[in-house]
Amino acid sequence: MKQIIFIIITVTLLATTSFADDDEQFDDFESIVKNLSHSTAQLESPSGLDPFDLVKLHFSVGVVNNYLRLSSNQGLVSGFESGMQATLGVDLFSPNWMAEGTVRSFSETAIDDILVSMREFDLKIAYRIYPNRSLVPYLGFGVAASYLDIKENSVTPEKKPVTRTEKYSTPNSILFAGANYRFTDGLGMGLECSYRSPMVEETIQRSSLDMAVRLNTTF
Repeated sequence: MKQIIFIIITVTLLATTSFADDDEQFDDFESIVKNLSHSTAQLESPSGLDPFDLVKLHFSVGVVNNYLRLSSNQGLVSGFESGMQATLGVDLFSPNWMAEGTVRSFSETAIDDILVSMREFDLKIAYRIYPNRSLVPYLGFGVAASYLDIKENSVTPEKKPVTRTEKYSTPNSILFAGANYRFTDGLGMGLECSYRSPMVEETIQRSSLDMAVRLNTTF
């Protein structure tokens, strides 16, 4: 009889130990699953922000004063012309880097005896040095397509005055720097200077140096 009771107690203790071990293993498995799920969530969104939350759009309009150098039949001539510009920009997933596209138009201007009108289309990359301050300096580079309309007066061998009209398309490289002062998060005003140099030799355009005053918006 004592042997039977001893066997029953032994079996009961073994069964209890086995169930306890199973519960501990189950708890350990649940902990592992929770830890893995937490780690995966952290990897998918380390900061809890969508990368597109950092992207802002920018629009600006401005006036431009341009000092243009040309090579004509009369030699090297230069002069000032005034125009307007409109710019659309977007942040490149960072408050420091920005891409811009600009359309510029200059009305017909007399430079020496030459009448010049010009349209330009720019693509630029800018780096803002202190993007979180009220005064934000920046610099960058880009390319531009310039379309020049030239009207030049001349005299024929018969002493008759004629006007010769020519059109030029010139790719230019751009180096620029400027600063923008923010009145609010969405509104500011800036000053930008740029130097443009032709990327080809077969053009009347030699170089240009301009200054633009811009009214900037951000949204």
